[in-house]
Amino acid sequence: MKTLVPLILVSLLSACGVTNTTFNRPYLPPEEPLVMPEPSVRLTVGKVLTVERADRLRVQMADWPEVADQTLTLQVTGATFPQFPGQCANEAGAAAVALKRVEALLADAHTIELSELQEQADGFTARVWLDNQALDQRLLQEQLVQSGTANWCP
Repeated sequence: MKTLVPLILVSLLSACGVTNTTFNRPYLPPEEPLVMPEPSVRLTVGKVLTVERADRLRVQMADWPEVADQTLTLQVTGATFPQFPGQCANEAGAAAVALKRVEALLADAHTIELSELQEQADGFTARVWLDNQALDQRLLQEQLVQSGTANWCP
């Protein structure tokens, strides 16, 4: 009987330690939802970190305090971009050309802004503006992207 009481107490205390989150996990307040800017508002990009594809960028923002010091992954909207490796060799080639052009345009831009920002599961979608000209429109004029449903392969 003497050994049974301490054994019961130890098992009860160990069960309390597992279930009591006050001691084994610190309290974290619920995360505040991100306040998204109005679609018409343009936010300035502080730095382009990488260009993964012609339509996918990693950036740091300059004037959006809610995401200061965070890396944002952006999907560029407004046009249909060719993808690599794509459905055929034509699409893969078009994706390589579009990627090089986007890199050059971003490097030459004095200001890079985002509008129509929307949060997605894997990052954000946004319209990208380079020196007050929409990136998608520039690439459409240069015939490097398509509008609507793309048809890269013959």
